[in-house]
Amino acid sequence: MTNLPENEKIRAIKHYNSGFIFSEEPYAYIVNDEYIGKVCSECFKVKSLQVCENCKLVYYCSNECAMTKCYKTTANYFWDGELEKHYYFTCECQLCSDPYK
Repeated sequence: MTNLPENEKIRAIKHYNSGFIFSEEPYAYIVNDEYIGKVCSECFKVKSLQVCENCKLVYYCSNECAMTKCYKTTANYFWDGELEKHYYFTCECQLCSDPYK
């Protein structure tokens, strides 16, 4: 273990045996720039994609992925014609949506 100050360490409240694997859903997720247009912006699957009719920057593999709470909010309420604003708000909105859906 590195020599971190006590206030920067995380300690378990119970003992775990060596080899125990922790697995968590991500709190936030976003498509890296190099994969935009290659993977679904919601589920990250590599499939036949449909581009968002408003911004032409966000891609979805199905109507189900396109009609997520995040997308509905972005497209129906916050769309103001500014491409960058729509795209970046979509990314920010994914940070706020339920990460355990």
